[in-house]
Amino acid sequence: MIFSNTERQRTRAFDDVEAAVDGACEELQMTRDELIRLIIREWLEQYGFLLTHSMDEGRGTEDSALR
Repeated sequence: MIFSNTERQRTRAFDDVEAAVDGACEELQMTRDELIRLIIREWLEQYGFLLTHSMDEGRGTEDSALR
């Protein structure tokens, strides 16, 4: 199969991500699914799409990231 330059660049970019995910899974001793869920959860919390778990003094454990 012959790939265009754009397709080759896209493939290299995905290869970099695959290598990073594999390395993180090994270092954190997590499965691929667990790591991807963690990454997505943290992103969603950071951007206010998901409630965050706050450990602030005296407050409840859940707090809105939009506050």
